[in-house]
Amino acid sequence: MYKAGITIQLVFAVLFSVALTMSFTESERIKENSRVQVTEKVTRIVESKIDLAEEAVNSKKAQSLLADHQIEVIRAEVSSFRENPENYVNQMTQDESEVTDRSYSSRNPLTKALLEKVFGWKKDVKKHIEKAYSNLLIDIRIFCLTNIIGLLLAALVLFKREGLGKYAVAASSILTGIIMISALSYLDQSWLFSILLNSYSGYNYPVGIFGTFLWIFYEYRKSKKPNNDN
Repeated sequence: MYKAGITIQLVFAVLFSVALTMSFTESERIKENSRVQVTEKVTRIVESKIDLAEEAVNSKKAQSLLADHQIEVIRAEVSSFRENPENYVNQMTQDESEVTDRSYSSRNPLTKALLEKVFGWKKDVKKHIEKAYSNLLIDIRIFCLTNIIGLLLAALVLFKREGLGKYAVAASSILTGIIMISALSYLDQSWLFSILLNSYSGYNYPVGIFGTFLWIFYEYRKSKKPNNDN
């Protein structure tokens, strides 16, 4: 029975090791597969920026500051988004902004400030996207590495059970159970959307795993101690 338990722990540790390796070797594929979710979230962010750009270009003050070609570029951006928001965002997330230098060029500081307000948000959105992808890969690696370490530790405790005392089997079982339940819960709760919202698990995941283990194991040992009141 103990050998079967150790085998199961090692098999899952290997599976998580494969996933960890793929987070490095297949990072571009992971990003590509998550692009749909990225696009959905970024589209909502971009829409508010486009509304602002449309409002600005239609104002009398903006039209007095901007040249005709600059107004055309802004209206083209607005029109492109309105026609196909998902395609617009996809292009923006994959390519560099296509705003030309001519659109930005102006000796008037007020005009330059206005153009930066209209187009500058693209840089912020691209930074958000890059951060989301970075967080995604970091979260996957923390998740896999935590589970690998936990399962290997659980297997080692079970293997050395005779020398570690009567609570070794319970400790190994509790740690393994917590890892498996947490892993299923982690994957079931749309973790990718949480990462894209910048509320990813990060280092809270290993803290939660080992913190829960220590608490449950402490309660288990306490329940096994003789009741001094009797």
